[in-house]
Amino acid sequence: MDVSLQRSLSVLDRLLLTHSIWLQLSINPASTHQILQREIVGTFLVCKCSASHRKVLCVRVGESGVCVSQYPIREEDSTFSLECSALSFPDLCRLVAFYTVSRDVLPFPLELPEAIVQATTHTQLEIISHLGLEFWSSQTSPGLPNGPPPPSTPHRTPRVISPCFINPLFLQPPQPSRAASHKRHRFKRSLRVRVSNENSLSLSGGESDLTQGETPKDNSSQDGQRRTGGMSMLRRTQALSPTSEEEDEQMMGQIPPDNLVDSAEQWPPAARGTRFPSANPTSTLRRMTAAFVCVFAPERRVARLVDELSRDRRSTFGSLVQDFLEKQRQEIEASTSSSAVKILEGLRRFLSQAKSLLLEAGEIEPPIETLVPENEKDLALEKALFGCVLKPLKVQLHQTLVSLHTLDGSLQRITDSMLACQEGALERLGVRVGVLDIRGIDRAKTKLTLMQRSHSPIDKVLLLLQVCKSVYKAMGTQPDQPVGSEDFLPALAYVLVQSNIPQLLLETEYMMELLDASWLTGEGGYYLTSVYASLYLIQSKPGTTPTCSLTSETQESLREWSRRRGQEAKTQKDNQQKQRFVRVLFQDDSRSAMRTLLWKAGENVDALAQICAGLFGVKEPQHYCLFWRNEGEMRTLPANFQPHELGMHEGVSLSYLRSDHDFSKMRRLTRGGAVDLGESVCEE
Repeated sequence: MDVSLQRSLSVLDRLLLTHSIWLQLSINPASTHQILQREIVGTFLVCKCSASHRKVLCVRVGESGVCVSQYPIREEDSTFSLECSALSFPDLCRLVAFYTVSRDVLPFPLELPEAIVQATTHTQLEIISHLGLEFWSSQTSPGLPNGPPPPSTPHRTPRVISPCFINPLFLQPPQPSRAASHKRHRFKRSLRVRVSNENSLSLSGGESDLTQGETPKDNSSQDGQRRTGGMSMLRRTQALSPTSEEEDEQMMGQIPPDNLVDSAEQWPPAARGTRFPSANPTSTLRRMTAAFVCVFAPERRVARLVDELSRDRRSTFGSLVQDFLEKQRQEIEASTSSSAVKILEGLRRFLSQAKSLLLEAGEIEPPIETLVPENEKDLALEKALFGCVLKPLKVQLHQTLVSLHTLDGSLQRITDSMLACQEGALERLGVRVGVLDIRGIDRAKTKLTLMQRSHSPIDKVLLLLQVCKSVYKAMGTQPDQPVGSEDFLPALAYVLVQSNIPQLLLETEYMMELLDASWLTGEGGYYLTSVYASLYLIQSKPGTTPTCSLTSETQESLREWSRRRGQEAKTQKDNQQKQRFVRVLFQDDSRSAMRTLLWKAGENVDALAQICAGLFGVKEPQHYCLFWRNEGEMRTLPANFQPHELGMHEGVSLSYLRSDHDFSKMRRLTRGGAVDLGESVCEE
């Protein structure tokens, strides 16, 4: 084979395109051992330990005895590393790619299967990847097992390996101490500030990434857009805690014009298939910035992949999102007789459904499991969905919410109440503790204003948390003044009155309805409901005795909201258990395609097969049926099968093939690598 062809596909390219072969999180290490025992030394799989639920790198290390070793994968600080190694990597694919050229703590470098190594085009690798787990049960040739080659068999052509450079940026001690972890966090934070300052230069380069219908008004607005390019990197999203003072100052000094906050946070548009942040080749500084963002903002990588997928109507997710946005714009336009809560409820239901699709259907390439640690996966998807669903609707949705609250009079009532409380606010609200000074009020108002400009409920609640933390801090400034939890509501209400932003009513409702249920517990839910109660306190009738506790009306309203959101979460969970997103592979003599379908409870296999026939354009559906892998063999899916019987594994795959399909022929074509898998086979 021409060496230049192999060079055109890097090891990372091959791993990204064939992740369905080596990334097998749905099988346990015991099953992995059975697979690897048939393979040559150095062959590997990444699976998930059923006991610890952690990813494990399983490697064939010997010819006999205990021939498979396990290396647990550590996921922390948004990086991946082997448990016993000091090297860490920004994603799982880069970790595996490194160990194919350097052994580090392994006895020898990892070996990719021959078919993957010998492939010369992306199409060939995509065809191989369609097999998934089926790849490992195939045979290199009739009658020859998948074990090590006999002595007379020549070894494979030596791989062309470039010199390996270990970036000291990823060096970590095997078991970092608390102090070391704190230093590393401070380094990341300071680097984020530096990257943000770089973005304030001409790092945006090339075409600006404006949302549809927006055009730059003048040079000053463009400068404002560039100045905020690194702002989102200053936000902490892994825990509900306020940012540091230096981060606060950075955010306060960079508040952009209203109509450019969201557009500045998008990546430049990339071609289909580009999975990592790209940059202008002529800008070395921008390339470095993009690399740092990949490392320290993994959620941005996920957001970019999800955004690309949401714009691609050829994917199930993209079609779902685009259809929903089109329908939602029409419904919002004609929603004058509806309620704001109903509109937001519909958005939250769709966000939950879309997140389930991303988690189960496996359309993100590379998989999200390779990009972010397990404990950050849900948050990364939430933020990504806010970007591709809520962001396009932000302006229209805000106008509609303002219109609805104007019609029902609630916006005017809170406006009048805030104005009425301006004079003698401390006495009227019953404040008995220390409050923010003028500078503190200005800082709080700045954060509340910035909160209005964000489309993400998570970013909004984090900014709100910072305001609440500053109120708590100010409560203890008066000496010899006892402070209780009941004093917080009046102090917070005082800050809201002095800020005089009536639209906080809309913002609070927006967060309470659109945040996932998991964000409504702990600090997030406490501070959010505190703001809700403070708005009720502000609207209390003049002349009534100030009270620090919740009124009965407020308590009942919060109980009703809690019951409703809890019921929504339970219903969503029940629906997820009764339906599955499944990937269906179609193959015939001339083409190959993969689609993702929603299989609902109650639909039989025949109904699912009819959908597949129409989707793949099969003219004689009576000669086709659905197959699935069961106990290592491809078997016909029983007629009375239901979605939940596929098990709880993620990314369940089915095959829609002719009833007389020759599986042995398919195995021989895909494992040996000697047959050109053909440019005639393409994916729809």
